[in-house]
Amino acid sequence: MQNDFVIIYGAPRSGTYLLSTLLQKHFSIAIPVETHLVPVFQRHLWMFGSLGNYENRIRLLDCMYDYTRILIMRGFRFNSPEEQLRFSLLETVPFKEDIAERSNDFQSIVFNLYQKYAQIKGCDHWADKSAFYKPFDLEKISAQMNGNIKVVNLVRDGRDVALSWCKEWFGPRSLHSAAKMWAQHIQEARRWSEIARERTVTLRFEDLITNTEQELEKLGRQLNLNENPGNGDTLGVRMAKVLGSEYHHKITEKPDLNNQANWKSKMSEKDVADFETEAGPMLTYLGYECSSKVGRRKILSDWPESLRREAFERFIKALMPVILCASHRCGFPITRFFYWRLDGSRA
Repeated sequence: MQNDFVIIYGAPRSGTYLLSTLLQKHFSIAIPVETHLVPVFQRHLWMFGSLGNYENRIRLLDCMYDYTRILIMRGFRFNSPEEQLRFSLLETVPFKEDIAERSNDFQSIVFNLYQKYAQIKGCDHWADKSAFYKPFDLEKISAQMNGNIKVVNLVRDGRDVALSWCKEWFGPRSLHSAAKMWAQHIQEARRWSEIARERTVTLRFEDLITNTEQELEKLGRQLNLNENPGNGDTLGVRMAKVLGSEYHHKITEKPDLNNQANWKSKMSEKDVADFETEAGPMLTYLGYECSSKVGRRKILSDWPESLRREAFERFIKALMPVILCASHRCGFPITRFFYWRLDGSRA
């Protein structure tokens, strides 16, 4: 039985989806659609009372399932969200009572939930991919999981991250904001690695795409993963086909070697200066060279990210466990209001 809960961690647009797809292609590991289920719910466990109580465990699982369904059907900008349900933890709903019966705390609920998902997909191992907008506290997650987590920290040159991230609907609106957020992700991973170095595996995106086989082999040994028996139609490949054209357009069967150091040709000297002023120390810490052509400069304050509509959506998402738990306790079907898509049609 797998002893550690594996978290694939990194700033958005750092290659975490590519890594999870490659892992599922080469190893017997199941990684469900990313919903940030564990970091979101671990903050609000007080709402569910003692998880030594079976009914409380059932309520928590019900809220987890509602949260996952809402996020996939309404929260993501997918053209066909129904396709994502087949690759989510909702596959375990028929086994809810069994999962609750075999659990006694948050850690065991999560382990049994992901283990059942892996069994359904015919895999020996499981992991969770979490590239959050703001970095979550890995130490607090570890505490809720009784210390049984292992973090695969994927890092990428922050200048390339910023270029990609700012183009997405969920990304920051300026390179300066992206630099600030990227540096926070790197700082949190650094803090965690200093606390639990033996439970941290750091991998560079640039190494992953240039030496794919070697890096995957090394990672497989570090995580004690069983190899995939050779079936090319793996969960990761099928999921990439479903999501690729709509969301992660860079996913291919072979990583694109040109998808690195794009900032050198696409960033102006001013943009480079702005980014390195904010995040230069983290670039240096990771071993990336800062440009010698620019100096430190004063940056005007950005329009606050907190005033954007996406910030309000992230706030609601963070509070979703509280909303759902209150709804279940009161017997009020509030979840149905979240099943209406942004265009007004029923999800």
